[in-house]
Amino acid sequence: MGSSNNNNYQNDVLTTPLPLPTPPAPPTPPPSAPYLIAYVLKTTSEFYDFHVSNLTSLTPENVGYTWQNRLLGWSQDSKSLITFDPNTGKFNSTQLDIATWLCSTCRILKIRDDVDVLKSSDIVYCCSDCISGSYHCSVNGFHFQVSDDPCEIQVEKSSDLYMVTWQYSTCTLQTTTFNGTDGSVKIGETSSCPNTTTPTALLNPIRNLVTSSKVLTRAFGETWQMDTVISERGDLVLFDRFQNLTNVIYFGMYSNGTTMEKDPMIISTRIDESIEHRLIAIIYPTRFYITRQNLQSGCVTTLSGPGYVEYRFDGSFGGGAWIGDDLMLWYSDRGGANIATFQFDFPSDLSCSPQKPY
Repeated sequence: MGSSNNNNYQNDVLTTPLPLPTPPAPPTPPPSAPYLIAYVLKTTSEFYDFHVSNLTSLTPENVGYTWQNRLLGWSQDSKSLITFDPNTGKFNSTQLDIATWLCSTCRILKIRDDVDVLKSSDIVYCCSDCISGSYHCSVNGFHFQVSDDPCEIQVEKSSDLYMVTWQYSTCTLQTTTFNGTDGSVKIGETSSCPNTTTPTALLNPIRNLVTSSKVLTRAFGETWQMDTVISERGDLVLFDRFQNLTNVIYFGMYSNGTTMEKDPMIISTRIDESIEHRLIAIIYPTRFYITRQNLQSGCVTTLSGPGYVEYRFDGSFGGGAWIGDDLMLWYSDRGGANIATFQFDFPSDLSCSPQKPY
């Protein structure tokens, strides 16, 4: 029987293929953590015409941990104060002649209600982006300035202004209380930034830092401060009241897998009225990330996958902040603002399975 010659084997032809270009390594996915899951329950969005040329700021009025159910707007161009009730949609606009110290942005933090004509002595406000490089505040007519940017500001019931400043180059924190009655200043202790090195040798250099404090306002009570850090890698790093690192939460706040999203970025933190939770919002013009931590159990809750909410609203991004347990975003537009609110469905967090800290 004759033999057949099969030339279909690929190995019969020996060639040296050209090497394929090495594709870029994909970003390393962060380790998953069994955090509790929250959902967006309700969203509202509406445009309000405040009849101002340019809305500079829109700030929730808080006294201590309690939101006063109104937003205080400020137009730097027209020197107009907007008092807005988001529950009814009603607002008042008042011309206000206050010093702004050659600063481009001012925020009205608290106003007095029992006066016919508002003056600077009836208002607590602060101004930033100043030509002098300082941060200026007026507390019931008393003027203060600090050289370092604040990482926390609270207005207390007596209209005292509590401030924590962050010195970036030395990485130190300084607490200061400005008395709204007699204008005195009480300077607290200076502390170092928290240590961001975990037991697994993960180092997260600090990019942004904000604090959340419980301030001693009565004869008896406790005072403590918690740190929230955004690292250079885009991780959210949480510390307890003793500056112990408790969680590194990987939100993947990157573009192209390598570079962290650039500013503008707003970090809003809040201790709820019952002093049971720390609420954290990291807000970009088209995306936000939400975290809640139970102060007793330590249980952490994040948004359901992918861990953030994306959105689009008309206007120029102005910022955002917690209003109670809801999140408010605003965009300057056509003499007013597009104001959006997000309500969340948080799970019970009195206890949870062990959560991966790093």
